[in-house]
Amino acid sequence: CITNATSPDSCACPVRSIINAESHICECLAGHGGDATNANIGCSVCGTTAFKPNVGNTQCTSCPAGSSIADGGIYATSSDSCVCGANAEMNTEAGRCECSAGYGGDATNSFVGCSPCGSSSFKDTVANMACTPCP
Repeated sequence: CITNATSPDSCACPVRSIINAESHICECLAGHGGDATNANIGCSVCGTTAFKPNVGNTQCTSCPAGSSIADGGIYATSSDSCVCGANAEMNTEAGRCECSAGYGGDATNSFVGCSPCGSSSFKDTVANMACTPCP
């Protein structure tokens, strides 16, 4: 606050936060997680694998397994910003990315990913599994 402040409106919040007009408490902006009331924690960007839709002193929510924020964004405010990698699709029921039909592997493991089945195998479902050899 400024010297001789007579109102909470005179107080300044830390970076990446805003004062709540009702509670007069500093809160982290949407797209930023942490606790603006604790100088040791503060507010930081959600990063490339998480989002936070609202203002508040809470942590960011992780994207589903295998997904990250579209276009490398770091200030995401919606789960709609979470997208799967190449050759993968979001399975909303399972809450994870899975390899598209025609691609084998594991979309939730960045070291494995989803690779084309090739000429001697196939995969007709969206799932994190290997391609099946042709009969």
